[in-house]
Amino acid sequence: ALRHLDIRETSVTDLNPILENKKLIDLQIGGTKIKTVKVLASLKDLTYLEIDGTNIEEQEILELRKSLPYLKIVKRGR
Repeated sequence: ALRHLDIRETSVTDLNPILENKKLIDLQIGGTKIKTVKVLASLKDLTYLEIDGTNIEEQEILELRKSLPYLKIVKRGR
């Protein structure tokens, strides 16, 4: 099963295709055009999400934190 996925600096805009990877623990999406992370709430094993350089709204991040309280979200800057 896929556990780590690094799609930083790619043209990916939609996270839905990765949702079948239920054992994913580490996802790096910095520098992508992804705007929503709410769909990740179904990935209960996800513990690390890197979102540097994305335009994900703070509200999206707060909602995801509620769904996945053990998730570490890293965003150092734009």
